[in-house]
Order: sequence, then C-alpha cells, then structure tokens
Amino acid sequence: MEIGRLPFDRNIGYPQKQSVKIGGRAYLLFYRWNVKGFAVLRIRDIESNEILFEGKLVEKKLFEIRDTKTYETLFVILPWKVTESDCEVWAFW
Repeated sequence: MEIGRLPFDRNIGYPQKQSVKIGGRAYLLFYRWNVKGFAVLRIRDIESNEILFEGKLVEKKLFEIRDTKTYETLFVILPWKVTESDCEVWAFW
C-alpha cells in the first residue's frame, strides 16, 4: 500500500483545481467551499473524463474511490483537516 497527501495550495484557497497521479493514473481534483459552510471535493479521471467522486469532505471519514464500470476500489481518501483556509486529504492505494 502507498500513501500520499493530495495537493492543496493554501495560498490559493477555495476554489482550486489540482492534478495528481495516483497508482499510475491521472486525476483532476476540484476543491470548493460550499455556501452552507463545508468543503466539497470532485475527483475526475483525466483519461476517461468521468467523475469518480463528488462530496462533502468530513474529517476522519474514509471514502472509497471506485471505478465507475468495474466498481473496483482505485484508492481511498481520508480528509484529515478541513477548514475554510486549509484542506489536508490523504490518499491510500
């Protein structure tokens, strides 16, 4: 198993887009701060252009990111710290 922190630039804040490679595949991350006062993350597979995840980031709650066709778990994310100015999310694959 490998572990890595998903990129988030505190200087930019919300909203922001970041590209990341996990397990040999490229993904586009889009972070935004919802008007109701919480962070939302969208994860898109760059090759297929499919959205694999879009949801509220809840601290210390695991989310499985799955392939939309095979339902195989591609990786797991763990939001560790989520505030209006910072977002720390870990990925496990």
